[in-house]
Amino acid sequence: MNGMITKIDANGRVQLPLAIRYGLDLCTGDRIAIDHLGDGTIILKKIDPAFRINGVLPKIIQKI
Repeated sequence: MNGMITKIDANGRVQLPLAIRYGLDLCTGDRIAIDHLGDGTIILKKIDPAFRINGVLPKIIQKI
């Protein structure tokens, strides 16, 4: 296994190591998507703020 180790707190939160947050430009309040592969692998992906505007809002507006 290659990487850093962190813990899950009593509320289910995981603190991402600072090096990863800096490397991926993750900031307080950023939204991330989470998924798992079924083999114990968890995937986190930063949600681009433009996705909310370009991806979600037009779909909501179409339904209105």
